[in-house]
Amino acid sequence: MKYSIFNVIDNVDLGIFTEAEFVHKVRQIAVENDDEELSITCIGEAKDYLREYCPNLEFGKVVEDNVVSVNILELASELAHERTLGESQDICDSEDDMYDEDTEGCFVYKEEIQDRFNLWYDYFYSKIVEIAK
Repeated sequence: MKYSIFNVIDNVDLGIFTEAEFVHKVRQIAVENDDEELSITCIGEAKDYLREYCPNLEFGKVVEDNVVSVNILELASELAHERTLGESQDICDSEDDMYDEDTEGCFVYKEEIQDRFNLWYDYFYSKIVEIAK
């Protein structure tokens, strides 16, 4: 996790820091404010110090752009299903037409739909894994 500190009065970004860097930076700020006697040894104490003694400074967690955590199997399956549905309008009038009921009462893709789905699933799965590297 990374943290940012912003001076709202001077409109200055003090930077983005790892947790250890954030604690170190807040210690430096405390020394500059003649508060070196205060113990700032962890992230909680650093946040508390900024809240209590530095109303001109705002801090927050930084969300890293373009980083997403997904279940690869689920994503590949969803993408393959959507693509299969879109390209199967020649044999299906609706999504319900993609399925047959098996002997146990479960709905499964019709054989031709399953073949199309398998091709797209393999394609999307490979692409996702390749991009994730």
